[in-house]
Amino acid sequence: MTGFAKRMVRSAIALLQERHGKRNLAFLTVTIPELASADELRQVCGGWGELARRLMEEVGRELTRHGLNPEYCYVNEIQEERWKRDQVPAPHIHAVFQGRITGQKDWAISKEKFREIWERILGNFLGRSMSLPAATRVEVIKKCAKRYMTKYMSKGGKVADEIIAAGYIEFLPGSWHGISNSLRRKVKEGILEVDKDTAYLIVRHLDEYKQAGWVKWYGLIWAVENDGSWHIEYQAHDEQLEKGGQFRMLLSVVGELTSKQALNCVITNSLANERTIA
Repeated sequence: MTGFAKRMVRSAIALLQERHGKRNLAFLTVTIPELASADELRQVCGGWGELARRLMEEVGRELTRHGLNPEYCYVNEIQEERWKRDQVPAPHIHAVFQGRITGQKDWAISKEKFREIWERILGNFLGRSMSLPAATRVEVIKKCAKRYMTKYMSKGGKVADEIIAAGYIEFLPGSWHGISNSLRRKVKEGILEVDKDTAYLIVRHLDEYKQAGWVKWYGLIWAVENDGSWHIEYQAHDEQLEKGGQFRMLLSVVGELTSKQALNCVITNSLANERTIA
């Protein structure tokens, strides 16, 4: 997944958690069972994007029937253990969406219903009936939802390289994530663009903003030249910058604000600093 895609997924999940609460978010995992042949596996992997779309559309319709928000976010991942054990390049889905309302103990959609949906979708795709007792799992997210999903977004790179080297590139998903259209629009609407001068002032005063409690953490990503070659370095907010290399260029700053109000404080303070400098 690209850095942009990862940020989109984290932002989408943050919006879901903000709206519905962490305990009301369902974390659904859907896997591919042992299939009848390599041709069936190739067929499923080749149509994985369509299967994922059908699955999430059906889950969304079921959520709507129960009066819940049908918006979702998912990522695809390769089953590493299955690849290591059997050299089978099988993808699976991790999806996050509202699974219940506050005060409810059980999920609005039962575990049996998730299983039934996946059996029907995969069976229709392959043209035969399916029994998948262990191919779906739904669980509660106990900690931060976006961090929980981040660990799945950061996995699988090495395995994907091995699969490509083995000549199975057609088994890999065409896209590594999916977000419902309405949720994607909300993420994009929440993106605030600032001019380059204001951005520069924000970067200059990040330590002050962190001390003021507006910035939770931040990191700097540098391009560093050494003897004609370039490499990337990451500097956390609490690390001293080592002036190594012949030339350093700041590529981007990543971080997290403590609240929505903190964003206004950072922008307002940066603009005040700009007027003071002027």
